[in-house]
Amino acid sequence: MLMLAANALSNYVIFRAQNLRLSLIVGASFPFMDVALFVLLIELDKVAAWALIPYLLYRIYGVWWGYAVWKANDHPVPDN
Repeated sequence: MLMLAANALSNYVIFRAQNLRLSLIVGASFPFMDVALFVLLIELDKVAAWALIPYLLYRIYGVWWGYAVWKANDHPVPDN
């Protein structure tokens, strides 16, 4: 239940709150949990751990993309 609640809260922040800075912070925290999963998975099943590598690379790209979106929208829009 805790994981479901955390996922719902993160989805709210990322998709509904319209706060790109907070979305970046939340999105950038997930790779730490992914790396922890990878480390634990190496102990349990090395094949499954190595299969997780493309996802970890995607996460790096996702954080970079989130940062780029945040920076691109960081400037206030001038009123005309």
